[in-house]
Amino acid sequence: MTDQHTRPDTPPIRAVVAGPDGRMGGLLLQRLPVEGIDVVGGLRRDDPQAADLLAKADVLVDFTNPDSSVDLMHAAVNAGVRPVSGTSGLTEDALRAVDRAARERGIGAIWAPNFRIGGALTKHLAEIVARFFGPVEIIEAHHAAKADAPSGTALELARSIREAHGSDIPDPEVERTTLAGVRGGVEGGVRVHSLRLPGLLSRHEIVFSGDAEVLTIRHDDFSRAAYTPVVAMAAREVMRPGVVGLVRGLDAVMGLRHTSRKFSPSN
Repeated sequence: MTDQHTRPDTPPIRAVVAGPDGRMGGLLLQRLPVEGIDVVGGLRRDDPQAADLLAKADVLVDFTNPDSSVDLMHAAVNAGVRPVSGTSGLTEDALRAVDRAARERGIGAIWAPNFRIGGALTKHLAEIVARFFGPVEIIEAHHAAKADAPSGTALELARSIREAHGSDIPDPEVERTTLAGVRGGVEGGVRVHSLRLPGLLSRHEIVFSGDAEVLTIRHDDFSRAAYTPVVAMAAREVMRPGVVGLVRGLDAVMGLRHTSRKFSPSN
């Protein structure tokens, strides 16, 4: 993977940041230039200057919300601009549509529900463990203002664990439930529990149960600022020749290809 900090002769990647008034958008607007990414402006939904902004950019950086993210990514692809998105809560159909559009345009796109190195490694380790362990539950905790539940990361973890296991995970039934919803949601046999509390940023804990043993993988995220160098890494990756269509997951960007889930035209 080429790092532009080591290639002073390479023109900087030009990025437009979606949602510049949000916490993540505002942070990336300020911090991406420190990582060698040239920010040409901020893009708001229904911005009358959207076409002019996209014409100046190579990459769209999107950490907005599901209601606007998909439209923004399609607008970028139509303009020949490569989306790098960390918006959670996108549906499988929406992601497949972005993949198809990027392939038709002959450009790359990246989507990941978690832009932290530890988050990608958590997924990688969970997929290894899932080959040997059966019952598993996920506990995810986020700040009280988070719009979606469960988190996109937790849902992606559940799906990748089920896929690595090779079948639905055994999910023992409870004989009597005295409080509706107390067992959380379920995806492929993986139970997911969501906490929303002030003062938190992000935590994902995966608890696997074996024969008289328990194995726990946990990742805590304490600062949004730490996302910036990883987003910059993804922006450089999406610009590489040969990257066409939607690359799904930071694990793919990091080179953990044998465990990443990427779309193909037949999916």
